[in-house]
Amino acid sequence: MAPPSSFDQLFEASEEDLFWGLITRIEGRSWSMDQVSELPPQSAALVRLAFFSTRYDNGRLLYVFECDRPGFGRAIVDALWLVSLDRAADLLAQAFDLFPTKQDYDDWDKRFRILAKVRPEFDRLDDALCAFSDSIRWAAGRYIKTHRRDFEYLRAHRPYDSSTDTYGGDESDAG
Repeated sequence: MAPPSSFDQLFEASEEDLFWGLITRIEGRSWSMDQVSELPPQSAALVRLAFFSTRYDNGRLLYVFECDRPGFGRAIVDALWLVSLDRAADLLAQAFDLFPTKQDYDDWDKRFRILAKVRPEFDRLDDALCAFSDSIRWAAGRYIKTHRRDFEYLRAHRPYDSSTDTYGGDESDAG
């Protein structure tokens, strides 16, 4: 019997390691976050959660709003709902609702003028959202394990390490 492939071994790892393991298979050398909408919906949700998680952990909600890009924004709320972090999704939705219109949010300068006016409410939502920051990667990994078939196409994608610009794994996971 052949040993399990590196793809199959991912599903034996912790939820967080599984999440990051699939992210490295989604994000290849020629891929850009601006292409998130071109990914299958479940993979796009994982990329949005990775974006949100890393930005939130580095500077909380203000940093997420500073770094937001097309294809993310309110779609992060849907990604949180997808992995059953309903309360976190509701809190983030409330933060987006602080902007009277989509155009107010989409205009970067206007976005921060509005945030200055609603700062106490924004900070309250941010503080409440903080309680969920450590569970995002775990919930995403749990979702992946439950919906493994939706991610089988990634078996053919070798893990990519952007820091070394190399692909990992010598063996083929296809098959």
